[in-house]
Amino acid sequence: DGKIFKAISGGFPVWWPNGAKLMIPLVTAGFVLNTAAFALSKNKYWVAGAGTQVAIMAWTGAVMGNSIKSLMNGQPSASELRDTVKTFVSLHFARVWMAAIGVIFGSAAAVSMSA
Repeated sequence: DGKIFKAISGGFPVWWPNGAKLMIPLVTAGFVLNTAAFALSKNKYWVAGAGTQVAIMAWTGAVMGNSIKSLMNGQPSASELRDTVKTFVSLHFARVWMAAIGVIFGSAAAVSMSA
């Protein structure tokens, strides 16, 4: 159990900055494309899709920020590390759900436009 948390802690400072370099333009592009699709179609599902992109960025910065800072900077004790990793992982799942909801809204927009 401790080896897993140490591996995550050791890899996090490498993984997170690179993931953030991908996430920021990816989520921004998703927002821009959803907004453009709404502007062209006036289909409100695209607005909801853009909203999920905003929610993902806001959630990451506001809610996950403390866990991210702790994993990037600290050398916590084993119990603090375990708690931080568990918190980060559980908070990260919310982003997955937000992205899934965005896909659902995008799919609904596409289906409604083809009907």
